[in-house]
Amino acid sequence: MKNLLNAMLVIILCFFGCNGKTDKKSTAQPKNREIVNNDSIDIESNNSVEKNTASSDSKYVEVKTWIDDFRNFRMAIYNNDVPQLKTYFSFPFEDKGHTIIGLCAISDADWIVRKKHFKDPQLFYEADLEKYHKKVFDERFTTAILKIKSEQLVAKHSTETKLFGDKDLIYKLYADYNEDEKTLMLNMSIGNNAKYPDGNYVSEGEHNIIYHFKIMNGKKLILIRVDMAG
Repeated sequence: MKNLLNAMLVIILCFFGCNGKTDKKSTAQPKNREIVNNDSIDIESNNSVEKNTASSDSKYVEVKTWIDDFRNFRMAIYNNDVPQLKTYFSFPFEDKGHTIIGLCAISDADWIVRKKHFKDPQLFYEADLEKYHKKVFDERFTTAILKIKSEQLVAKHSTETKLFGDKDLIYKLYADYNEDEKTLMLNMSIGNNAKYPDGNYVSEGEHNIIYHFKIMNGKKLILIRVDMAG
């Protein structure tokens, strides 16, 4: 009995010595953000860094001018956001030069299905953007558009990226705003990365993919044409 009383006394002293509290540490870890927002990505602008601003619950800035919508388009490309990319099209998109369909590189088997499914298989549909958006706006286009200096585009109505290169190709992106016609043109210039003995780039394979946007009501960008030259 004496030993039992002593044991109870020790327990009571320990309890009050800790003020009746236990030390528990949370093991929950904060979740990483999977989508990069306009207010959390740094995009090169002039000699500094441009940070687009948006509310904490939105991936995109409020569109007040066409340059806001351009920044949102750029962010949609970066975030691989197909629903947002759809807002830059009027479907079905009439591809007069068949360039956008060509960029999709549709297989023979898919053409058979396409001809059965669509009344006019030469048009570009929402389902096509969902399936082929990474071919219409490929990795090189994504790399380049993130380096467009939007402040310079506003101030000078024209800007271009540096020259990029990978194993096979060199490329750069030109952006031109036409105030009179209310258009924005994004011109991807692509060349061969091989060189002649004199140091000049091989000319074979040079071509341009040109995306033409119409600016609606002074602020909304709508893709109206895609051309390929060269």
